Amino acid sequence: MSVNRARATAIMREHKLDAIVTTTPENLTYLTDFPLLHGCLAETRVFVVFAADPTIPPSIVIPRNSVDMLTSSPSTVDDIWLYGNFFLFEEPGWQPETQEERRLHAALRRPQYPLDEEALVACLKAHGLDQARLGFDEKALPSPQVFDQFRALVPKAEVRPAYQILRKIRMVKTAEELRRMRLAAAANEAGARAVFAAAKVGVPETDLAVAYHAAISAAGAQPHHLSIGCGRRHGFPNGEPTGYCLRAGDVIRFDADCVVERYFSDIARNAVVGEPSAKLKACHAGVVAGLQAAAAMMQPGVKVADVFRAGVEAVRKNGIPHYERHHIGHAIGCVCYDDPLIGPADQTVLEEGMVINIETPYYALGFGGAHVENTFLITKNGCEAFQSLSLELAQVG
Repeated sequence: MSVNRARATAIMREHKLDAIVTTTPENLTYLTDFPLLHGCLAETRVFVVFAADPTIPPSIVIPRNSVDMLTSSPSTVDDIWLYGNFFLFEEPGWQPETQEERRLHAALRRPQYPLDEEALVACLKAHGLDQARLGFDEKALPSPQVFDQFRALVPKAEVRPAYQILRKIRMVKTAEELRRMRLAAAANEAGARAVFAAAKVGVPETDLAVAYHAAISAAGAQPHHLSIGCGRRHGFPNGEPTGYCLRAGDVIRFDADCVVERYFSDIARNAVVGEPSAKLKACHAGVVAGLQAAAAMMQPGVKVADVFRAGVEAVRKNGIPHYERHHIGHAIGCVCYDDPLIGPADQTVLEEGMVINIETPYYALGFGGAHVENTFLITKNGCEAFQSLSLELAQVG
């Protein structure tokens, strides 16, 4: 699993928690390597119980009709608690032969309850946590009443919100998380190269998207979001590919994130079909200077707000005097936007092992924009970029 177990234990004990209960999709992924539910199961309630004591294994409370999604996934959790009614038959004499079948066979023989709340309480009692100090992740709850309902299920427990505690735990990455994120960054960089290689006069934005998706797929990644804006559309902050065809002089603003093994990469670059204008050169120089200044500030012990100020000031001094931003980056991991957000008021202190995306986009309707973005690992003495693709304005077509 990718969870930073030592950090999780330390932070939970700092907050005097014996366990955390979560239903939030990214935290299911982070704590147990269980992928997000999809389709008609997207609203299914799955709980993870994660104890501060590392000798207590993580537990999953999951409906019987979804348990094969768990046992076929990379998750190694086998303390499974089932709820709900679902008819899954076994032929007489059937014996599991594959690891996938063996895991499902064992899971179907785990304790089962009619309701999710009954299964959850049984799980907590089995591990001696029904009278403990519990954090309940409040982010994904459909209404505030659910928090109170959970508290009522364990009247002898002390229950407090835990979403921000989980975000703090996720801030410092493990070697396994970094491995996945480096693979995602390499795939996303391949996608950017493919987009610019395909960019020629007359080519529609949708063809650039096809090139991107083919490249990241070949590198083992899945798409998550792709923004490609060309010509007059390159000033749109979230412009998605359309049938617009490239013309001589057009600017291409590319911003994309993809996923490898449930971990994200996020990258942005710019290109121009032919020769760039003086204004575009100045804007691009400004956003590159901002990214580089922010990256130069990042090291353990530095406050996020100071990184923000360094980046914004550099953009202003190097090409865009009126530049303003609400943030110039974000942490990244099993979600694309994680804590801390690189903004003017965030007093989070950077730590070794954090992974931060720095971006300094500029959007101006009627002109266009410029956008560069890279991922950085905070190291002992500074930071290390995941991407090697040049920040310079590419000339294509």
